[in-house]
Amino acid sequence: MWPALAYGGCCAFSLAVVAISTQPLHRRWAACAAVAYGCAALVCLTRLRWRWIRWRRLLVQRDLALAIVVAGALIGPLCWLAAIGQGMPEVGVVAHSAQQLVHHGRPYESAGQLGGNVNGYNPYLPGMTLFGLPQALFGGGVATDPRVWDGLAFVVLFWAALRVAGATGAVRRTAILASSPLIAFPLTVSGNDLPVIGLICLGLALAVRDHDRTVRDRPVAAGLVLGAAAALKATAWPALLIVGVLFLARDGRGAAGRFAAGRFAAGRFAAAAAGVLAVVVGPFLVIQPRDLIENTIAFPLGLTKAHSPAASPLPGHLIAATGSAGHTAVIALMAAGAVGICVALVIRPPRSAVSAAGYLALTLTMLFVLAPATRWGYFGYPIGIGCWLWLSGAASGNWTGTALQTTRGRTPDRPGRGAPDNSGRGAPDNVGGMELRVNGCVVIPDGELHERFSRSSGPGGQSVNTTDSRVELSFDVANSPSLPDWAKARVLQRLAGRLSNGVLTLTASEQRSQLANRQAARARLAALLRDAVAPPQRPRIPTRPSRAANERRLAAKRSRSATKRTRRYDTREAD
Repeated sequence: MWPALAYGGCCAFSLAVVAISTQPLHRRWAACAAVAYGCAALVCLTRLRWRWIRWRRLLVQRDLALAIVVAGALIGPLCWLAAIGQGMPEVGVVAHSAQQLVHHGRPYESAGQLGGNVNGYNPYLPGMTLFGLPQALFGGGVATDPRVWDGLAFVVLFWAALRVAGATGAVRRTAILASSPLIAFPLTVSGNDLPVIGLICLGLALAVRDHDRTVRDRPVAAGLVLGAAAALKATAWPALLIVGVLFLARDGRGAAGRFAAGRFAAGRFAAAAAGVLAVVVGPFLVIQPRDLIENTIAFPLGLTKAHSPAASPLPGHLIAATGSAGHTAVIALMAAGAVGICVALVIRPPRSAVSAAGYLALTLTMLFVLAPATRWGYFGYPIGIGCWLWLSGAASGNWTGTALQTTRGRTPDRPGRGAPDNSGRGAPDNVGGMELRVNGCVVIPDGELHERFSRSSGPGGQSVNTTDSRVELSFDVANSPSLPDWAKARVLQRLAGRLSNGVLTLTASEQRSQLANRQAARARLAALLRDAVAPPQRPRIPTRPSRAANERRLAAKRSRSATKRTRRYDTREAD
């Protein structure tokens, strides 16, 4: 039922845009999208049963509804508007900057020649010109429209962000977000902010601590990605500061050696980001520094002769519209807010990718509310970051990304009184302080796992009954903050017979060393929870056999009967 409600809400939003908006482009997209969302809602409500006989597969209703939405709310309107060459002014700004770069070697017009021409200003950094190069080189068309390349870049980047985060079904989740009004609406009419959002989400995903080393050097990779985002638009600049503080605070806590490691990680991140900015922005900063500052900084802040057409009724714009004193007050409020964010980063620095995403969403929201020239669409940045956290399972999976708490109870790997240490002969303890990864969406911090150790009657040789090698691992499922609600409900239902007051307890004593038993208990708990949180199998849809299937069955039955008749013993021949 919830997909039908979601599509119904999107349909209602599209109809509201048709009724309220005064922009013809907005109304055209909304008209197409309203039909697509309405059809998808009807498909989800009906009990259609489709059968693909050739491949013997069932076409699920939600997949059909998603295909309708992707085609009707995203691909169709985008190709239509791109074919007729209609879009918001920012689409033309990117195309014009690419033409300037191709013909004159500079993406910005001279500050002295701009004057009061609003459409002549280019508030984007030189990296955004890349999306207008196909049209500047090969002419207009659907394949060369900047919005098409913006959409492709966002889809690939957001899919990569989900994959790096370990989310399952990344393709489907990306399609769901891309076909929603949050992405489909701005992409169809403009689309310039979407590659920046995709790069920010990928940079945050790379900032998650990687215990499995799936990415070789995460600080450098995150620096390259966020440096590319900062080379597209200035709205990505706060991400560089916040993620840099994350690497410094998370990897540099504790002793002096770890602090040096944190500085080294933050240094690699900063060097990678600075390298990208030097390559993309550096040449134009040398060639036309005044024009670059005039277009990308002074114009968005309203410090030029021409004022930005972005004029949504938000507090910053309303205050700036009162006059020069109000404009100065808005700039002062933005500076004070930036100082406050910096103080908060010093006092309480982010120590996980989730907290860094929260800091970034808060910072961008504050800047958009207080900016003298702003639009409602700019809030797609914090909402997009929140959607990545939700779709990747980062917020519900409790990605701490830090050194976690030690186990409660007795000290791990400490033998009984007067007994020799037979817990691995000096092997390092690589179990405590590590999170227990169940799957891509569920991660249990070490602080929620309670271990008790006792003497084992299992294998041990001369040390049997003398060392605390038996491990009893407990996990409070009912009160766990790291389990999402849906996962907790499945575990409580499927493992009800093994729970005691909501606590799941496992024991391991088959190994001789305590360390091996701890590893075995954790592996057993992860496998048990993985099976418990797995989605239920799709119910079988009863179908009637086809006529050809019945004919094949009867033919096989007749053939088998004929074979058996030849094996009968004829008594008349024997006589």
